[in-house]
Amino acid sequence: MKNLKSFVFTLANIFTLASAFANDGCCDPRITTSSSTCFIDNISIAADFLWWKPCIDEMDYATATCETDEKITIKYKGLCPDFHSGVRVILGRPSFYCDWGFIASYNYFKSTAHHGFDDYNKISSPLIHPGATSCITELFDGVRASSKVFYNEWDALITYDMSCCNPCHLFQPFVGVAGLNLKQNFNVDMIQGLHTDTIRWRSDYWGVGLRAGIEYQYLFCDRFRFFTLFHGTMLAGDADTKACQSFCRDVEIKEDECCHFIPGYHIGVGLIYEGCFCRIDYSLRLGYEFLEWRNLPTQRIFIGEEETLEQGRSTPTNTRAMGFHGLMAGIGMTF
Repeated sequence: MKNLKSFVFTLANIFTLASAFANDGCCDPRITTSSSTCFIDNISIAADFLWWKPCIDEMDYATATCETDEKITIKYKGLCPDFHSGVRVILGRPSFYCDWGFIASYNYFKSTAHHGFDDYNKISSPLIHPGATSCITELFDGVRASSKVFYNEWDALITYDMSCCNPCHLFQPFVGVAGLNLKQNFNVDMIQGLHTDTIRWRSDYWGVGLRAGIEYQYLFCDRFRFFTLFHGTMLAGDADTKACQSFCRDVEIKEDECCHFIPGYHIGVGLIYEGCFCRIDYSLRLGYEFLEWRNLPTQRIFIGEEETLEQGRSTPTNTRAMGFHGLMAGIGMTF
């Protein structure tokens, strides 16, 4: 929280310093309702710093059991990723034909999480295949777990600017294509004395589909705009998943989904400061955003019995919801 406060304070100082350039001679003070304060509006580039927290379903990695004569208490232990940094790069042509524009973006984000414990009577994991532990006679002493998420998203959109008879209000609907490559790693180490048994799970999803949405901007003060945006996405792609469990008997699970649909949505809100320096438009923006994807690959929890025809019986593998929320701060320029 201390780092977050310092980050917001630094951005506030940047906005204050940027206002010093607002009266540069290359700007036309009469133009206050246009999205540009300079004369040329050709190519725009921007970069955003992302400070997101992942919120991921179905991250349980172990169960901890405390037994007494009167009561049995079972606790599920799961991983909870913290805030991590990411980046977004944007390239656009605001007005390539009248009010029609083009914009393309790329997002990269990586998150990690770690956790473990060893203070319970009985320790197990819901991820263990029953056939992997058939010869185990001793209890586990502890467990350690870790996860990694590699998030790569891109889109290419056609935009249309609508002022609706009031230049202070700008509506910009957009439609285009989007893509996602999501890699997930999930590791569990089950400790038994000096020996460690392992669970390793890997998933690699890629998909391409359609994206549509709208952005709204309101010029409430000279050079300051409020903005909000929303878009929805539907992707179709493939998911390759592999799990390896190394106990007294090794178990390997392989999956390949050839047609995997992923729906998602994105909501954002914030402020934009616009200025001009040496005939180059620039903008600073600060906001909060939330995005979520559903039906993502997740680990199987095996519910069949060992050495029977039901040993492959498990929960579904496409029920995970993964969301990210947090701050974004960026700078953009138009040439």
